[in-house]
Amino acid sequence: MVRKLASQVPAQVSRLLQANLISPPTWYHAALAHPPPSLPARQVVARSRPAASADASAFPDLPPSHLTSARAGTTRRHRVRAMREPKPRVAGVVYDADVVRRQFFRDFPFEAFRPVSLVETREVAREHAAHGAEWTALEQRGAYPTVEDTIDFTLILHKHHALSLSHAYAQATAEFVVLRARHELATIAAEHEARAHGATFRRDPFTRAFDLETRAIQSQASTSSSTSSASASALPALCSTKRRVPVPTEWTAAVPGPARPGGYTRGAAYVAAWTLPAPADVGAGQGDLVGLLGDAPAPAVEMSNEEEMDDMDVLQAFGLTGEHEVVRAGQDAARE
Repeated sequence: MVRKLASQVPAQVSRLLQANLISPPTWYHAALAHPPPSLPARQVVARSRPAASADASAFPDLPPSHLTSARAGTTRRHRVRAMREPKPRVAGVVYDADVVRRQFFRDFPFEAFRPVSLVETREVAREHAAHGAEWTALEQRGAYPTVEDTIDFTLILHKHHALSLSHAYAQATAEFVVLRARHELATIAAEHEARAHGATFRRDPFTRAFDLETRAIQSQASTSSSTSSASASALPALCSTKRRVPVPTEWTAAVPGPARPGGYTRGAAYVAAWTLPAPADVGAGQGDLVGLLGDAPAPAVEMSNEEEMDDMDVLQAFGLTGEHEVVRAGQDAARE
């Protein structure tokens, strides 16, 4: 949809109503009774361009880019772009307090974890007497300054003591660190003095968390050794109940007694398990190799170590030469 100006919206709606395209909106009669103001068009004051030989000091209100001498050697497009009036843009709303607060939490991130009460008391506390130009040190607001006190002191140094924002922030944070360190050392010294006189304090949250963790680890270590015996005795009771409660599994490196039969044999039992058994004594029967060879042993063929046995010699050694004589004759003829 084409973007319309505010002064053109009632006229556009009137045309749509005449064409019966829309129904009258709620604001239509109010806009006709009080039409939006028409803004004047932006106009550029026409003025004569200075000559090339004109002195720049005679036109102090013109930027250097508008002078003819400064535009020498540039193209027409470049000159038109330089003469173009910039579009008006809304400047961002930035407060010095937000800039200082953002930088403070970057430098001191753990200050964001300190609890701060947002509930007011019966009456709002009055503003501190140290304010304005009279506030020269952060300690005037107390020995334990807060984050907001440090930010306010930075702005006071910047506005009333002629310091830049960076120098004011450096001075305020330096005093903040000194006061916090002084308060911490005073707290530690007071605690040691109280303990020396016999005072006792509650454990801090970190100590309580460590004690609970140690207690849980010790309880797990005591129950892991008796898991095997307890699980065996509790199994019948668990099966007899209506709702079976799962038994927690405890893994341990201890091997139970029944899993280790015998004693330590130094690997002899493991080697004996891999020893091959003796060959079985199989008698001669029908369909086996012993029955094929026959009962009578075949005459041994004497051969020298240098002579190699051929196929017919192997058959003769097993007594199978009756039907292979023709094959032997063919082999002898092939050798001759």
